Amino acid sequence: MGAGHGSEFIPTCCHAAKDDSGCFAELSSRSVNKGSKLSAESEICDRVAQLSYDTASGSGDGQNTFTRSESGCSSATGAKIFSEEATLLCNAAAGGQLDRLQRLLDARAEVNASDYDQRSPLHVAAAYGHLEEVQLLMSRGADANALDRWGLTPLAEASQAPDPLRAELLLALGGDPLARSEMTEDMELATKLCHAAAMGDLHRLQALLAASPMADLADYDGRTALHVAAARGHVEATKMLLKAQANPLRKDNFGLTALDEATRSAHQEVAELIAENVKARPAQRQSTAQRQKSLLRASAQEHWAVEASELQLGNCISTTVKSAVYLASWRGTKVVVKMVKDDRLTMKLNASAGKPPTAIHDTAPHEPGAPEVTREDSEADNEEWELAKDELLHEIRTLSTIRHPDLVLFLGACLDSTPCFFMVEYMEGGDLEMYMHGQAKKIGRLYEAPLQKVLKWASSVARALAFLHGCRQSVIHRDLKPMNLLLTKTLDMKVTDFGLSKIINRQLGKSAGKAGAPKMTGGVGTWRYMAPEVVRHEEYTDRIDIFSFGLIIYFMCTGRQPFYEYCGQDPEQVLLAYLRGEEPRPPLPDSVATKSLRRLMNDCWHVLPAQRPSAEECTDRLAAMSAEKSEGCRAM
Repeated sequence: MGAGHGSEFIPTCCHAAKDDSGCFAELSSRSVNKGSKLSAESEICDRVAQLSYDTASGSGDGQNTFTRSESGCSSATGAKIFSEEATLLCNAAAGGQLDRLQRLLDARAEVNASDYDQRSPLHVAAAYGHLEEVQLLMSRGADANALDRWGLTPLAEASQAPDPLRAELLLALGGDPLARSEMTEDMELATKLCHAAAMGDLHRLQALLAASPMADLADYDGRTALHVAAARGHVEATKMLLKAQANPLRKDNFGLTALDEATRSAHQEVAELIAENVKARPAQRQSTAQRQKSLLRASAQEHWAVEASELQLGNCISTTVKSAVYLASWRGTKVVVKMVKDDRLTMKLNASAGKPPTAIHDTAPHEPGAPEVTREDSEADNEEWELAKDELLHEIRTLSTIRHPDLVLFLGACLDSTPCFFMVEYMEGGDLEMYMHGQAKKIGRLYEAPLQKVLKWASSVARALAFLHGCRQSVIHRDLKPMNLLLTKTLDMKVTDFGLSKIINRQLGKSAGKAGAPKMTGGVGTWRYMAPEVVRHEEYTDRIDIFSFGLIIYFMCTGRQPFYEYCGQDPEQVLLAYLRGEEPRPPLPDSVATKSLRRLMNDCWHVLPAQRPSAEECTDRLAAMSAEKSEGCRAM
């Protein structure tokens, strides 16, 4: 029966059905008859209450009594009740129906009941950003660390909630609003990649790969987009994924590689493509080893080598698929350490929470009872580890050769330990995004930074870019965004994170578009702040940083993420618009900033990259604006 007269639309939690490609398609929400729904709810409340009483008292005939467990219930009757409980609770949580949720819980419905995707009511309430429902569920003993089918917790769901609720939700769940993990976004992207690969949708696959250089993101079965494309026999999709450095040797949870999938499905052309790629990969592993040896020599000659025994690791403050960032102590100084992600090391540090910090050498395999951390025996066969390590070495190489007051200070690196790591100064003020959200929480609305603060921050970023772009070997950051702009205790701003940066010959960079110029193409960076030419895999120059810079100024002035009006929380829509040849930009009414600052933003995100100002010109224009000594970020 369709939604209409006599019925009520009930939002359901986001279920997914697995198809034969290992991907998921979101099921549509259900419309149910209001009368039957209320009747069913009342019946469930009565039955749950009776079952809870029977379980507690030991009464009953043995047919209606059930015992709850992590996996569900012990009897068929109980399992059915538990499933119905989960459906009603999740519906109430998704719809923000606080009274209905409380009635169910008062009837002793299991607060941690989960649906067939193992999503609990807390997962759903957190995902929808319903703060009161989250607080109620937590007060009734809901588990904030329960894992759903895809390995996501309610805390992970809350980290993706709409702004500015995220910090409040994390606090309600007992999490740290300053802690950040990109795992949720990675898993979501993995699903989209697999779906595009299954359909052979090259247009969407290109957009998704432009959004992230990580082509090896996997679904809950460990299947990557390359597994799916190979199984379906999509030649062009396979070529695109291999070009994006997808790992053909990666095994899914069933022990199958993409080559296995192509072979057993009799897709000969795809199998040959993958086999050729496999033959070429050992050279890349050798290149990584050579880069490490070269950097090891440089670290000794240039005096930035650090001994692993000198470092005491503290809490992990951020993780991505490839890397982990820790607070640490080095010779009595608080620092930040970045290394290739190793779950075993993270587990050891978590287990020692509240104890003295852990030295990296304490995790060595010779220590009795310590988890195995070294990968020296398996690195040659571990493509994911190699790629992540190669990116880390690239960042060390870049940071070790540049110094500027507006860049987070590189302190040194250790390249002869496992894992290798580097250190930078600790920035007590956190990143720009969290600062803006924190201020918004204090005032109860979007925070618009005062003009003088915007000019100060923007000038710092512009000076950093002018330095990077003006080096003898020009450095293009390629991932400029609020999370990569850190603040000191006194709110001075510095640029960080050079994992995706690109070093080019300055003279060749100036000749972009001419014969013999270096061709830089391919998707790098973060969705919302990515320049259109990067999304389209066109040739690009340092002006992609200027495009991102203009969007960052917009965020500083408005407190709103760019393109929010256009795509809300789904920046993929902007990427698809770019691929269609469209050029969406954030709105700039007269109420935003000053006329001169609005003009700078418009120039920075100009449709023609060559028409965007250089970083040096941005610095000069911002200096002129600062001299005007205007007050407030809004025009008077």
